[in-house]
Amino acid sequence: PEHPPPVPVSCPERMLSFVPAGRQWLLILIGSLLGYCGLAVGADFDRGTMPQSQQVWRTTEGLPADSVTAIIQTRDGFLWVGTSSGLVRFDGVKFTPFQLTESGSNANLNVTALCEDTDGGMWVGTMADGVYQLFHGEVRHFDVTNGLIDGSVTSLAADYRGAVWIGTKAGLNLWNGREFRAFTVDNGLPDKNITGVNVARSGTVWITTRLGMCRYISGHIVPYDFQTDSQGRRPEYIGAYEDRHGNLWAFGDTYLINLTEGKRFNYFRNSETASVRIWSLCESHDGRLWVGTSGRGLACLEDNRFQPVLFGENRWSYDVRAICEDQEGNLWLGTAGGGLVQLHPQSLNVMRLGQKLPGGEPSAIALGAAGRIYVAIPREGLFTGDADQFDRLSGSFQLAVQAQISSLECTPDGTLWAGTMGHGIFALNGERERHITPANGLDSADIYTMCADGHNGIWAGTSRGVVHHLSGDRLFRYGQDQGLSGEAIMVLAPGRTNGPWVGTRTGQILRENGGHFEEVLPASACGNHAIMALHEDFNNRLWVGTDGGGLACLNGTNLVRWTTTNGLPSDLVAGVITDAARNLWLVTGSGIYRLRHSEALAALQFPALPFVCRLVADEKTSLALPGQHVALSADGRLWFATAGGLLSVDTRQNEMASAAFAVNLESVIINGGAPISLLRGDLWHSPATTNGPDPEPMPVALHALEFHYTALSFTAPDKIRFRHKLEGLNQDWVNDGTARLMRYDTLSHGRYRFRVQARTSDSDWVEAGNPFAFEVPTPIYLRSWMLFLYGLVAVALVTRIVRVVSHRRLRAQVQRLEQQQALERERMRIARDMHDEMGSKLTKISFLSEHAQMAAERGVSVTEKITAIAQTYRDLLQTMDEIVWVVNPRNDTLDNLVTYLSHYALEYFSNTEVHC
Repeated sequence: PEHPPPVPVSCPERMLSFVPAGRQWLLILIGSLLGYCGLAVGADFDRGTMPQSQQVWRTTEGLPADSVTAIIQTRDGFLWVGTSSGLVRFDGVKFTPFQLTESGSNANLNVTALCEDTDGGMWVGTMADGVYQLFHGEVRHFDVTNGLIDGSVTSLAADYRGAVWIGTKAGLNLWNGREFRAFTVDNGLPDKNITGVNVARSGTVWITTRLGMCRYISGHIVPYDFQTDSQGRRPEYIGAYEDRHGNLWAFGDTYLINLTEGKRFNYFRNSETASVRIWSLCESHDGRLWVGTSGRGLACLEDNRFQPVLFGENRWSYDVRAICEDQEGNLWLGTAGGGLVQLHPQSLNVMRLGQKLPGGEPSAIALGAAGRIYVAIPREGLFTGDADQFDRLSGSFQLAVQAQISSLECTPDGTLWAGTMGHGIFALNGERERHITPANGLDSADIYTMCADGHNGIWAGTSRGVVHHLSGDRLFRYGQDQGLSGEAIMVLAPGRTNGPWVGTRTGQILRENGGHFEEVLPASACGNHAIMALHEDFNNRLWVGTDGGGLACLNGTNLVRWTTTNGLPSDLVAGVITDAARNLWLVTGSGIYRLRHSEALAALQFPALPFVCRLVADEKTSLALPGQHVALSADGRLWFATAGGLLSVDTRQNEMASAAFAVNLESVIINGGAPISLLRGDLWHSPATTNGPDPEPMPVALHALEFHYTALSFTAPDKIRFRHKLEGLNQDWVNDGTARLMRYDTLSHGRYRFRVQARTSDSDWVEAGNPFAFEVPTPIYLRSWMLFLYGLVAVALVTRIVRVVSHRRLRAQVQRLEQQQALERERMRIARDMHDEMGSKLTKISFLSEHAQMAAERGVSVTEKITAIAQTYRDLLQTMDEIVWVVNPRNDTLDNLVTYLSHYALEYFSNTEVHC
């Protein structure tokens, strides 16, 4: 396990690289001279961070105070910042304040030191309020009443056994998990005022006081004496540090001392000793020491030499009291009054005048043995060097300054080959120089491109469409008889099998095979655009860059093309190369871009999708003439010839920069209330929730639910993309862009689980390890017992309805029976009436008829009898009519009844004086 370096600031060890600027002797000389005039001049960053990459946070951005006293990155990825006015946690976007005092405010809590123990507990030392421990969501406060020797804490450090060392102005305390053990001058301390405590990788505990250093060995304080070579006074040290190589460093006075090797490194002039001190020390992953001072800003000790760091054109004017390097290689500086400063690691560096390169744009580059790089600059000549320093090549090989070098190549035997426009080919191997011109067999003195054949020979293409092969002292020419088209040869690229690849001005691509050039792609395949770059990758795919036709890839017999219409940033691609990680790099007219290996495979597999590549540098290429624009060195560094100068990119650092980062759900806000933290052991605003296997219950009246989440990447936090999924509602992931919160207004009852993922431009999706499961409770009117009650009510209601309906049906049936009985009675009545009325009248008619017959036989007048019979008959007809009218159902209306009664009344009163 790796632990933080010494107080006053803890510093993790898994880092990326910052490298100070090239060792410019001229600037160093000027800096030395101006130093005596009281001016601060130093070197710039190199192979690491460029000065414009700094970012500063102050109180206006949420920092409690501009004086930052302690910085540490904990294992969960958060950055903790202690200031003179409190403690905050930083995720790259916002500062989250932490209250430590019971009064609910830490505005006056002056933090002096921070430390994380082996159990993940956070220790916070203060100027006058003792020490606080943040562990598993609880805050414990220790002061003199709990056994702390003094409330003024100067330093903190944790050892591998879980113990915590606390330095104060009155002595040293050791917390063993149960109680404090005190060490004072009586126990062997050189002085009671502890300025620093450091637990080395070897386990040794180093204690620094104002009057000397000591070690804790086997339960005892053992003084550590050394010779400081100090003249006139004893130095006052602030801290000690044991680096990864076992060297013990002491710092705090006007110089740094390597106690292991007995070396002293002065950094300040004698006149500055009263106002200048070394305050902090941080070791990066590559072993370099970053030194924070008062009055002289930040410096880096590399190769036993101090390299001052410039910010812009000036040295940082504030005191650097704390230094920390995070897991991504960003350097964090805590300053006295200048806020929190972040320096981003950069993998780019443009070589210009500072490295003795003129300001012109390079026309060609080549890599030689031992990492040497050769650069051709028009009208300036040829230069060679490394990442730090370039020198002009001398001698006759320097060529005439007017010679235009179009191509450079280095062969395994150490020969440097230079192709020129108008001067043929030059070769240099040690002291031996060669010059090949048309007089030696070249068809033209205008050499557009060259490439090595792998056997100390060289291939060269000319403006007349002829390819030459120089092998030893022999020169071979290939023209139209060998399959070439006669068009100008723009590109020659080595092939992994057979001979070189050839690209012409019209867009034709050929391949040499046994002394003959075979056409691989016709000119129309790339839109008849000039071929500017050819590169065969590890999988034998041929990548093609064109002048106006975009990028193409020949994968077997399948050709895929990309232009600006489907996502390519520029149709001009002058350079193509793959690095050791098989990432694809493009030199285009709009800058230098990188395509990860997985993305390149996806682009080949799905050519219809937009082409996605990432801008690495906006340094554009200029194509006044064709040439070699990109080269990959053995150390993983890419070199680009751009319009802005020679550009170097550390591809290894780009790979490290895309390291995994942590994604966390920070908090949830329910119905607009106070945030509830979802981080383990968090103290923010309210007690932390555990969210175990059972989902968290939500209020019944849930009308607003808000999730806050973050990703702990400090390199480019504003470019991190998020997406979320609410299981139980969303089937797929929902993209949030750069937003770090999600709000839901209403959710139906049920169980849910909120998940969130994040990614940078160079990483895959990373999911938060603390998804939040919750349950929206079922309303009372939908709960099971209510549903059961609803069932009972429904059953009762149905029973009642059935009962009512059955009763109604029974009553209807009874009514029908009664009607039938009434009808029968009516029929019986009608029968009786017919029997009584009609029977009697028919009997009367029969009697009268017989009586009339008897009278007629006797000769008596029968007129009266016949009249009586007729009258009886009429009465019988009227009775029949009344019975028929009553029986007819069509007469069962009020209108017919009234009409009948009216006629009856008229007839009844017809022979009377009553007028009806």
